[in-house]
Amino acid sequence: AELWAEMRDRMTTEHILWWESQGIPEDIQRYLSIGFKADKMYYDDEKQERHSPAYTIPWFGQNFAFETMQYRLCGEGITDRYRFEYGLDGGGKHYYMSDPSEPLKDRVIICEGAKKAIVTWFHLLKSINDFSVIAVASRNTLTPALNTTRDCGERYLILDPDSQRKAFQVAEKEKNLKAVFLPEKVDDMFLAGHIDRDGFGKILRAV
Repeated sequence: AELWAEMRDRMTTEHILWWESQGIPEDIQRYLSIGFKADKMYYDDEKQERHSPAYTIPWFGQNFAFETMQYRLCGEGITDRYRFEYGLDGGGKHYYMSDPSEPLKDRVIICEGAKKAIVTWFHLLKSINDFSVIAVASRNTLTPALNTTRDCGERYLILDPDSQRKAFQVAEKEKNLKAVFLPEKVDDMFLAGHIDRDGFGKILRAV
């Protein structure tokens, strides 16, 4: 079995409920093969080897072609929770697709982080046929998503609030790209009840 499929099957009720608390229903977790690894080795800021349980987020290309594996470390006191599999290309080479079964549409939303892209795609679109929602790993790894969507007619870039300046700088240089400023991270806004499908649609139309 594929590595990601094995990890997907290790998800317990506790793990599933945590992702549901983040706005991602169980059937979507299964669809996107989100998984769990009890012992993930990583290196801390001092380059010391550490271990932590971790959620696994496989990054698929179109038609679910596996490209790389991202981990969300669950241990206590970890500041940089998201890591890519050692030996595989990461966010500098790939972007995340919230629906790998569909080809890229002419209208695209680019989020900062896979979790935010999934929440946006599932909860904030009036219709999932309206947009493709993809993600970059961070504000510093925009190139794969920007290059892939360059010929799309309409692009929206939603970075985290602390990346506002970067978003507007990039939008000035790119064609058909609008920077969307939100006062909170988009998934936090949804979970707090501060935004819904209607509100999100109005924000995009107003940009």
